Formats: sequence, structure tokens, C-alpha cells
Amino acid sequence: QAKSWKKPQRVVIKSTRDGLLFRHEFVTTNLSTVIRNDQVFKTYQNRGTMENFIKEIKSGFYFDKTDSSAFLTNAIRMTISGIAY
Repeated sequence: QAKSWKKPQRVVIKSTRDGLLFRHEFVTTNLSTVIRNDQVFKTYQNRGTMENFIKEIKSGFYFDKTDSSAFLTNAIRMTISGIAY
């Protein structure tokens, strides 16, 4: 554990061999040690996939261009963009 961390963290390492080279992946998490290492990686991979979908929606449908501070106005604009697509 790094000295700067206020709470204990779990570091999970995944090493895979790609030809002659090794690829190392690290995840720092506060998930319980009851959860297996492969499940930790699966959880974070699913989260990354969902964040990519959100980024794609925001840029592809211009959902980040909500001009109004009113929820209903923005929801209608997003619905129209989705239907137009």
C-alpha cells in the first residue's frame, strides 16, 4: 500500500503473454478480497465499456449540447435526436 493512501486498497495484477512479450494490467480497487481477481477485471472492463457507450452517445448524438437548465427541455431534445438517428 502506498503511504499516501488513507485507506487500504487492493491492487490486482493480470499478466498475459503476447508472443515474446508480456502485457501487465493493474487495477487498484476497494472491492472486497472475497471477489476473485478475474471478477474484479471483468467488473472494471464492463464499466469501461459502458463509459465508452456514454462517450459515443454524447459525441454522436450531441447529447452534450444541452442548452437548457431544464431537465424536460433537454430530455425532449435528446429524444428528438435519437428518433432522427
